[in-house]
Amino acid sequence: MISFINYWIYFYQVWLIFAVIFLLLELTDGSLIVFLPMGLAAALMSIFILGSSYSSTVSWYLLILIWSVISVIISFFLSKIWKKGSSNKDINNY
Repeated sequence: MISFINYWIYFYQVWLIFAVIFLLLELTDGSLIVFLPMGLAAALMSIFILGSSYSSTVSWYLLILIWSVISVIISFFLSKIWKKGSSNKDINNY
């Protein structure tokens, strides 16, 4: 299993496929908290892998860790932006 992960995780196309899958899942969920940050982080990881020449020396678990940290940061910023935009206190005011 580890050799399977080691082979596929260094292709930027795999990260783009993950990004598209997560962005399509965001269309079904719509919460902007789970799937959108994961998709954006996967797109950023594909750019990182495409642009870096030392990505094959980085371990697969470090790439997953970087992806998860980027995803949490994006989720944090999206939640702050989403809360700032919806400052309406009255639930009956449409």
